[in-house]
Amino acid sequence: MSELAEHEFIDDRARRAVRQLRLDASVRALPELRQRARRRWFYPVVATASVVAVVAGLVVIGTNRNDRGAGDGLDRFRWIVTELPTGWKAQNALDPYGPSDRTPPAPTDNVYATASAPAGPVLTVAGSGGSPGEAPFNFNYQELSIDGRRAALADSSDGQRIMFIESDGFWIRLTSRHLDDATLTRLAQSAVRNADGTAMIPPAQLSDGLTLVASPGTQYDPILAARVDGAVSTYVAGTDSTSELVLSVGRPAASTRAGVALRNDSRSITIGSTTGYGGSSDGGSVPPSVFQSLYWERDGVSFYLLGDGLSDAEMLTAATSIRPATDDEWAALVNAPFPNEVTQGT
Repeated sequence: MSELAEHEFIDDRARRAVRQLRLDASVRALPELRQRARRRWFYPVVATASVVAVVAGLVVIGTNRNDRGAGDGLDRFRWIVTELPTGWKAQNALDPYGPSDRTPPAPTDNVYATASAPAGPVLTVAGSGGSPGEAPFNFNYQELSIDGRRAALADSSDGQRIMFIESDGFWIRLTSRHLDDATLTRLAQSAVRNADGTAMIPPAQLSDGLTLVASPGTQYDPILAARVDGAVSTYVAGTDSTSELVLSVGRPAASTRAGVALRNDSRSITIGSTTGYGGSSDGGSVPPSVFQSLYWERDGVSFYLLGDGLSDAEMLTAATSIRPATDDEWAALVNAPFPNEVTQGT
């Protein structure tokens, strides 16, 4: 295949987020999640959620041990889940990347959303290195012509509507939720591929309340955004860690709300006394699993809870049980040992 395989769907970036947490756990080797054989990025049936695709060659030897301490301004993001189902336990905690940590590749998308995100329309626009001489999908797509340009339209397994349109010998990819095909087609007609390979919609061509909320270089995935400027704690079930729960805490941002919307079709839900958003998606594992997610904001802080192997009620119980960690609790989680601990790079 062509350079198309080098680019990612939103789905793949979502998967990468939880795998990135494992890679980020300093020099420790973490257990693998169950996952299907990797599919090429252009398949429209790739699942979202958190069975994460490995970034080839990415080795993270971090400085995430507890070397920041009290007074570093991170206390407001250091929250933990206190009520877990029987057999579950806290596993690890991570502070933001340090100056010597290797971070994941920055997104190359322009992201557009409305003031109602995570509900409402959301759209990402990205340039592709692939040629329109090759189909962007292997199957389950509709090929069409827009203003004499080749285009392709398909659905992901989680309800994203995806369109490719040719531009100056390359593809531009638009990934959306809650936009009808007529609107998506009109936006594709106006998409511009930039000299650096990125792509965008001119502001005058935006509609349906869409505005630019993230430019290339901005981590808009809720887990990866918290790794940049927030904190993350993880929890596992059983000795083989076959199910996982991730709590990501950060600063509320329109870009992160859009990232939540892209992961799955969010619905309004009450979390404690706060109105939040919940969703679910195929975990892409064998045997099949469903990943549940919850997102809410309060007191100037955003919370994102993602897990598999839990019921709706257990997810809500976990969400309403969170509280700020003490310094000792957080230090213990940051420095928690993992099975098969290794010492790469030492």
